This record gives sequence, structure tokens and C-alpha cells, in this order.
Amino acid sequence: MRAALDEFLEGLIWWGPQADVDAEQVDPGVFPSLEGLWRSGPVIVCGPQTVARLWDRWCVAEPGLEKLRVPYGELAGREPGQWIEGFDEFAELVHGWAEVVGEAERRGWGVIGLPI
Repeated sequence: MRAALDEFLEGLIWWGPQADVDAEQVDPGVFPSLEGLWRSGPVIVCGPQTVARLWDRWCVAEPGLEKLRVPYGELAGREPGQWIEGFDEFAELVHGWAEVVGEAERRGWGVIGLPI
């Protein structure tokens, strides 16, 4: 379950912070060429095959997500004040991502993540 959740999240998160050093996550073939593609910063682009893989990983991880409540609380307690306050916020966030990935998978679409 943990490995599946890690794979799901790693497909959706750009680790940064140095855009010129850290490679963007862009599946090959989604755009004809990355040259001249305007973007304000790093992007994550997952084609339909990657979306299907991420959906599969979520389907494996989701049933055991609640088992992470205690370990998450222990880790989050070591560094209070992070942008995700607790397990409930974390679970809400990953369920939201799963909803997007699941709908994209159902339609045979890819997903694009842009910096905010």
C-alpha cells in the first residue's frame, strides 16, 4: 500500500525547487515538441498511459490509506506548521487528486499540472 501511494503521489508532484536543474515531468509524445512551448514554470504532464498507471496505484493504495493516520500524525508532529496541517487535510488532498486522475482515466485523457 505504501509503495502504491508513493508511486501515485510521485507521478503528480514536482519536487523542485530548481527548475533549471530538476527535470520537468512530461511524458514523451504528449506535445509534438517542447521547444517553444510557453510555460511559466515547471509542469507535470501525464499521458493517458501514465494516468492509467497512476489510477491503478491509487486503487491499490486507497483501501489502506486510513492505516497511515497514526504514522502521518507522528511525522507531521515533528515539523508543525507545514502547509498540510494533519492527516484529514492530507487525505482530502489525495482523494481530490484521485478524483481527477480517475475521471481522466475513465475518459482516456491525460492530465497537466501547472504551477500556481
